[in-house]
Parts: sequence; C-alpha cells; structure tokens
Amino acid sequence: MDDFRPVDPERIRALVAELAASPLALTPILSPAELGRLSADFHDYSPVLEQLLKGRCAQVAVKVDRLEQVMAVAGACARHRVPLTLRGAGTGNYGQCVPLAGGMVLDLSGLNKLRAVDPLSGIVEAEPGCTLAHLDGQLAVYGRALRLAPSTYRSATLGGFFAGGSGGLGSLRWGFLRDPGHLLGLEVVTLEPEPRLLRLDAAASAPLNHAYGTNGIITALRLASTEAVAWQQLVVGFSHWEAALQVSRELPTTALLLNALCLLEAPVAERMPWPAGCPAADPGEHRLLLHAAPDTLELLPGWLAARGGQL
Repeated sequence: MDDFRPVDPERIRALVAELAASPLALTPILSPAELGRLSADFHDYSPVLEQLLKGRCAQVAVKVDRLEQVMAVAGACARHRVPLTLRGAGTGNYGQCVPLAGGMVLDLSGLNKLRAVDPLSGIVEAEPGCTLAHLDGQLAVYGRALRLAPSTYRSATLGGFFAGGSGGLGSLRWGFLRDPGHLLGLEVVTLEPEPRLLRLDAAASAPLNHAYGTNGIITALRLASTEAVAWQQLVVGFSHWEAALQVSRELPTTALLLNALCLLEAPVAERMPWPAGCPAADPGEHRLLLHAAPDTLELLPGWLAARGGQL
C-alpha cells in the first residue's frame, strides 16, 4: 500500500483547468472536507482496513448527472494520466471507493434516471445512481419490483449494488447477482483519451459484474425485474434447534412463495432489537424470520405448527 503515491500536482492542475473550462458545467471539487467525504465508505468497520486506508484521499472530485459529462471526465483523466475512482452512495464496507493513489473521484449519484420498463418482459433500464428504494418505488407503478434487496436498500445505488454487491432479500428465490438472468446488459464508458460508449449484452457484461467499476464506467444497466408482491414479515419461534433447522431446510423445497429466510439461534435471537409489535425472544427460543407472500399465509401457520414452530 505504501507504494501508492498521489499524482503529480501539475497533472492535477492541468486536469482541473480542462474540466473548469468545459461547456458541460463540470465543477471540480477541491475542498478538503468534501474530498475527504467523497473518498470514504464504511471500511472503518474493519480495524485492519481502517489502518491500511488511513489518509487515502482524492486530490479532486467531480459530480455528474449526464452521460456527456461522464465521457468528458473519462477522456480528461486518460489524457492527463490521472487515476479515476468511481463512487455511488459509498455504502460499501471494503474500501471499494477509496482512492489509493489520490487522483480523481467521480460521483455518479446524479446519474439517476429510470430510462425504460418493458411492460411485457419487465426488463428495466436504469442509470447507476438510482437508489434501490427509489427505483423500486418507480417500478411499483408498473406492478414490478427489483428481485434482490441488500441491507443497504434505502441508501445504496443500483450501479454500486451490481459493481460491489452480491445478494440480499430475494436471494432465496433468485440466487445472487452474478447468477445468469439478473444483469442483461450494460452501457459503459471506456477510460481512453477518446472514450467509447459501449452497449454490451448479457454475456459481454459478465466481466463487469461485481468488478467494482475497475474495467469500465457503468452509465446504465439492463436488468430483470419480478412481479411486485406485498411480502409479509413473519417471526416463527422454536423451542428445539433441530426442529428449526429442519424447517429452514424444508421450506425452500415447498411450493410456498417465500422471498427470504433467516434462522437465528437462541443466544442471537435474545440479543436482537425486535421492532414494535414483535415481542422479544424468550430465553432459549430460536427464531426463524421469513418474507412470505400473502396467499401462503393460509397454509403456512398450520404447516409450521405441525413441525414445532409457533408464529
């Protein structure tokens, strides 16, 4: 890590001058406080990464909201040989958007439009800066929803999720982001003196899936959606761990429509902060958390009770 050194200030000044003179309303950010904010994510959860990445900071940043601006920044960075680090909402935990050698941070959160929804197939095209929750709200108008929702659903961006995420609520049904059928295509800007705009199909997009934006600047994504379902959150208590474990194995093999399943052993369940309306776990009570479709609720309580579970 000590081999990474900031870019020669002369190259940074030349880059800043070019961007400031652009007719595309590109405003270089040079404030130390703002650069510090845009150069950080949640890697400080890890004392190892906190030490390794300490002091790593961009020398300039810029925020964009149009494709033309992205291409201008990409070309300028390539011509001035300034490393470029991409950023969405910065919700990652592993330092993905921390610039190791100074240079430029490109904030893509302003590139946040839903471009299209196919009413027959449900295929969606959206820009990378869309937050997942906001995008889901827009899809609800069409009776559609995102297939997967991570724990950072309310704050993470679509581009960041595909570039650095893996799964979440919905993975019980749909698997993980890198499984075939989720990412159906990408629009990508190359980092070259004269950037190219590429439209990639599903197969060509695969190398950019979960690559942290290191091999192309994603400016739009085509992805599959699913039918919108009013999922019900259920908490099932078990007095015997073996029974809880058996039910968690059996449920995904049934025809009951489930979106998520999480099994908590009693010592964990007893320490969880349960939401209003849900009583705390009793001593020794194991808990199974489910997302179930409303039409499964008629059968699910009886099915669980026969196996030692209590809603």
